[in-house]
Amino acid sequence: MFAQRIIALAAVLAFVGWQAVPARAIAPINLGTLGANTIRQNFSRGAKVNSFNEVTGVTTRSGTLEQPFGYADPFIFSILGSGQNGAGHDLNDVGQIVGQVVTPSGLRGFRHSTGGTALLPPLSPTLYPRSYALGTNNLNDAIGVSESPGPLPFFQGTIWAGGGTTPMQVPMNVPRDINDSQLIVGDVFAGPVMAVAFDFANQTTPLPMGTLGGNLSRAFAVNNHGEAVGFSVDTNNQWHAFIWDAANGMTNLGAASLGAIESRAYDINNHGTVVGELNYGGIFRAFCWIDGQILDLNSLLHPNSGWVLETANGVNDSGWITGTGTYFGEQRAFLFRHVPEPSSALLVAVVCLAVTSKRNRHD
Repeated sequence: MFAQRIIALAAVLAFVGWQAVPARAIAPINLGTLGANTIRQNFSRGAKVNSFNEVTGVTTRSGTLEQPFGYADPFIFSILGSGQNGAGHDLNDVGQIVGQVVTPSGLRGFRHSTGGTALLPPLSPTLYPRSYALGTNNLNDAIGVSESPGPLPFFQGTIWAGGGTTPMQVPMNVPRDINDSQLIVGDVFAGPVMAVAFDFANQTTPLPMGTLGGNLSRAFAVNNHGEAVGFSVDTNNQWHAFIWDAANGMTNLGAASLGAIESRAYDINNHGTVVGELNYGGIFRAFCWIDGQILDLNSLLHPNSGWVLETANGVNDSGWITGTGTYFGEQRAFLFRHVPEPSSALLVAVVCLAVTSKRNRHD
């Protein structure tokens, strides 16, 4: 009888199919600021979250001073000197945060860890002193840009590999992320801006990602399976979030199904969960794309929560998301967990199986 019930369960699942249902969600965690929270101009914005639910981003400290921050439950903390402007852009699982800081020599990328903060020099520090770091991986590589010569401010992709500070050139203008296999994604400025992927470990030719029908695309993040996300214009010259891999090319995430005019994807985890923002005609809302379906994260909130989640910038493998929203009108970084429930078909089948088992015990 038990074997028959298992067969029946499989048949129900095959017939009904996997249908996603709304996810359970906990209330967003307000990461606060480094300044007095009573001052309305104070803000914080979350950039990325690692496997330990630690976050980096940017926050005000006092007056107009903006600083990179670290967050480890339950505290937000400064990672630079009290008088330095800057921002945190990414962090890894081994304690490294990368970003940018204003120095007497100009804007510089930095790498911060428990051992201290190291400035990341550009490719030509004497002539072109500016640099900034945008991404990192668990090998302690940092990637970003160096200022380069040109009629306008021009940037050259740069990597500071393995925890070192020696800059090496990357064949793209703005690399934004690097995975643990040293696959780098970002943009080139060859005419239209185009998203590309570059295998730094094997030094292969940069691979164009293509577009969604228009002539522009930008890449923002890549996971350890080589899946990248960003946004591209379509034939109507509107931006749409995409997911890409070398085998399947670029796929539109389908934000139009929610009524959004445009969408942008900013991060992807190793399970293929994508986060970003939806644009409803100038009103921005954070989204999550999982198992082929896109969801406005605000649909998971209690209507009296006080939160509006505007942009999701980072997601880890446990489903924790960071980004920027407003909490009772104040701009704040948040940490929020999207936890998928079992499909409706599975729930129905399990209930039916449980009822059948109970009846048989009493027959």
